[in-house]
Amino acid sequence: MSRRANMDLSLSGNYFELFGLPQSFTVDLPRLDDAFRALQSRLHPDRFANTSQADRIRSLQASTYVNAAYATLRDPLNRARHLLELAGVDFSTDCATAMPREFLVEQIQWREAMERAHRGADESALCGLEHRLHQEIAAHQTELSRMLEQARDFEGAANCLRKLGFYDSLRRDLREMIEAVVDTRVV
Repeated sequence: MSRRANMDLSLSGNYFELFGLPQSFTVDLPRLDDAFRALQSRLHPDRFANTSQADRIRSLQASTYVNAAYATLRDPLNRARHLLELAGVDFSTDCATAMPREFLVEQIQWREAMERAHRGADESALCGLEHRLHQEIAAHQTELSRMLEQARDFEGAANCLRKLGFYDSLRRDLREMIEAVVDTRVV
């Protein structure tokens, strides 16, 4: 097999096909990891160091594509977004602001509770919020999976995914607050 043939793969835009996985929100992560490693061992630019510049460029492009596909399927929110795109759902950021009032009020309440605990350097309260937030995220991910795989309710899934985006932002900010509180105690 020539090196060029070794580089041929479909860059169709369907990341599940690229890795030989079923198109599903639930992904067999060890299988994904194995498929990723196999593709990268075939496509890695180092394998093409002594080939033509065109082959080196194709290798770099293919390797970059595989990395992006892998990162997308490893992350539940990006995986769901990819599934929605494959289903033809327009998941533009313009629609992301149209959230129910109750949900936005809930987000404000989360932020206020986080700020209170952070200002008080209350690690226990922050960790309690983090635990509750993980439960909330898990419940929404379960609902997202149901909407994508059983109900095939792509509009509902898109709305659920938008909510998960808000929760993910809370999760990142909360993690930073916890680390900041812990760091001040270590010093």
